[in-house]
Amino acid sequence: MLGRLSEGFHDDEYDSRALLAEPQVLVLRRGHPLLAAAGPVTLRELSRQGWVLQPPGSPQRRRFEALLHEAGIHRRLDITETASTVATTALLAASDRLAVMPASLAQHYAALGVLAVLPFDLPLTVPSVHLITRRQRVASPAAASFAGALVAQVEPMAPAAARPMKRSRATRPAA
Repeated sequence: MLGRLSEGFHDDEYDSRALLAEPQVLVLRRGHPLLAAAGPVTLRELSRQGWVLQPPGSPQRRRFEALLHEAGIHRRLDITETASTVATTALLAASDRLAVMPASLAQHYAALGVLAVLPFDLPLTVPSVHLITRRQRVASPAAASFAGALVAQVEPMAPAAARPMKRSRATRPAA
């Protein structure tokens, strides 16, 4: 299975290998007024904007809210919630809202001319995407071949710390 790990369930049943850790960035529509701002914007200023965010409980949303809290920002945000990238993109294109998005996805939409990345150092990380296997089951030849090809493709891009097989502790596949 490919997915993100969360804590606390069946830690003795799974092996996991981190495959992809990706920075998160802020995205908005091309032509958004913040792109023409005279100087750098602050997180407090950004908190006054409308947002399109993942639903509560998602790793990205939890970490974004924690970031605001740690910065002393306790205001209620104007949030539209969706887990859909397509809906997020459509909402951003039709409004002055902001969203948090993985950098590679943001660059894809920026290259298409749909969205822009706001130049802002967002100190937000989400759990890596992992290859998760069951310890007590032998993978089918097709699954083993797929996993091997996936690791071979991703490994040259992975940070050194993510390369060795890592036994998970107190983790389970995220729902």
